[in-house]
Amino acid sequence: MRRSAPLLILVAGLGLALYWVVGAFGLFQSLPLVKQIVADAGLVVAAVALVMLVANFILDVLLTATFQVAPNDLVRAVVIALLAVIATTLLLAFFGVDVLSILTTSAILGAIAAVAMRSSFGGVMAGISLSSLPRFGIGATIEFNGERMTIEKRTMSSIIGRRSDNVRLLVPNSVLVGAMIVMFPEDGPTRFDVFLHLPPDVPPQRITDLLADAFVDIEHLDTTCPVEVAPIETRPDLGSIKYRIRLFARDQEDADRLSGEVLRRAWYVLNRAAIGQPKNKFYETPPWQGPTLAAALAAACPDFTPERREAVLRQGRTYRFAPLEMLRFPDIDAGWAVLILEGRASTRSGHYLNIVGHGREADEHLPAMPVEQLSTSAAVRTIAGLLAAEVGPIAERLVRETINTTRTRADLLAALASFIPVAERRAAFIEAGHDLAGGVGTRGPGTIQMLCRDALGRQIPEPELRAVSELIAVTFPSEIHPQELIG
Repeated sequence: MRRSAPLLILVAGLGLALYWVVGAFGLFQSLPLVKQIVADAGLVVAAVALVMLVANFILDVLLTATFQVAPNDLVRAVVIALLAVIATTLLLAFFGVDVLSILTTSAILGAIAAVAMRSSFGGVMAGISLSSLPRFGIGATIEFNGERMTIEKRTMSSIIGRRSDNVRLLVPNSVLVGAMIVMFPEDGPTRFDVFLHLPPDVPPQRITDLLADAFVDIEHLDTTCPVEVAPIETRPDLGSIKYRIRLFARDQEDADRLSGEVLRRAWYVLNRAAIGQPKNKFYETPPWQGPTLAAALAAACPDFTPERREAVLRQGRTYRFAPLEMLRFPDIDAGWAVLILEGRASTRSGHYLNIVGHGREADEHLPAMPVEQLSTSAAVRTIAGLLAAEVGPIAERLVRETINTTRTRADLLAALASFIPVAERRAAFIEAGHDLAGGVGTRGPGTIQMLCRDALGRQIPEPELRAVSELIAVTFPSEIHPQELIG
């Protein structure tokens, strides 16, 4: 307003001055048509400048500065249109036009058109109103009546959105404009909360310390945002304290799936700290879930001598890790060795292709969550899709013929890779196929590695390992197993 007001006043003054000069000095007397056009042009320029000046005063001074109301694009358009109508009416009356008859005819025709097109007109006006909302364009994610969708197309009367299950929804603008719409951020993380009940005799600060660092290796979370773990309610009837874990997802579409993943990870972290969730008084604590330590040790390390096996059973400490969890051990195990009893761990601790992702939603930076598991048939179908990208439509026929002559997935991948002529593409195909089960760069039962301290002071295996599936490991003094045999 402050910048444009002097310019608008100057333009209005010049327009009025042009009108006055033409009439006062009798310019263009021999050309009456030119005289009329020049004089009228001066009035029109002055009227346009005055309309913009008054509109800026109403919008910026009265509404924004005085009443603290920020007008959107629709309000600005309405205010300018009303002022333009008033200015046009005054100009026509000044020029001797019968404005009353024009307004009467326009009102009658407008009323007839409004009655005939009231539903369409309402949708169009609703669309114009919604278009003025920030972050309500194509690509925005909204939630309406419990349905979360991503806007793919907008028309003057409706929007078309796609849900996460690939179903498209058509919602009229007239329905949206009167409902509550949740708009999710497009360029920032989405906050979500997870709740769990824990025993009241565990110090809350210990719970916070354990869980604050429990999720830093879940790439779908924005770990640059703080993790809030706080007790929010006591439940004497349940014998528990209710905790809230507040986290931020990189993508709002992952927030729902991350809620379950956070609970899964919290169970393993608390289990390693011997903290269980409250149970009904009639609930009997089950024994260790899985094979006994002795049976698992015998299966993982059949070459251990009885003395060495007995030493591991007597001095070792057993830990469970969640899928995709980085293997971290407490300081009490410093200088010890770690032995994988069950499950597999990957030596590739960085980001990798999310092969479970489908179609255009496949993410090439974030791994698949453990909640996203492929069945055997789905894995074979995915392998066929990978092969089709290399050899074309014949891929499905090759898979059907080859699957009957192979026994394992590794054999299947090797046989199918032989149909790919380029060596580099063959290697990429085999690696992507193995990634379906975490088969490349993994270590399984019987793997023994030394623990070392990383840059943050945490005890980790060397090299660093990430669990591919649920993993059971045991730590023991390195003297039990000579370091030259560890690898």
